[in-house]
Amino acid sequence: MKKIIVLIILCISSIQCINNTNTKQEEIKSETSVGTKENLVGGWQSIEVNSVIKDLASYVKTEKKVDSPIKAISKASTQIVSGRNYRFEMTLENGEIWLAQVYVNLKQEKSITDFKKISN
Repeated sequence: MKKIIVLIILCISSIQCINNTNTKQEEIKSETSVGTKENLVGGWQSIEVNSVIKDLASYVKTEKKVDSPIKAISKASTQIVSGRNYRFEMTLENGEIWLAQVYVNLKQEKSITDFKKISN
């Protein structure tokens, strides 16, 4: 009889240990996933339109021989890669809206990787 009681106690203890382990693993997953969508390596991050974005917009305008002046720059974002990608929308004085993406490598060399009209 004592052996059965000891065996039952051991089983209950083992079940509780397994449950505690699963709960701890779920807590760890929950803690490590908080904010990961925003801080994901290689993910796009929204940023303010700053002097870097304005300079890149000017670079795109010159390289793509855009005649109309830039009226506004919006929806700026950046992505860290081996270097940095910048993406933004340019609204021109003529009403056209263009999406531009520029890659800046670690040597600060720029290249336009995407430039498309999204509205006229």
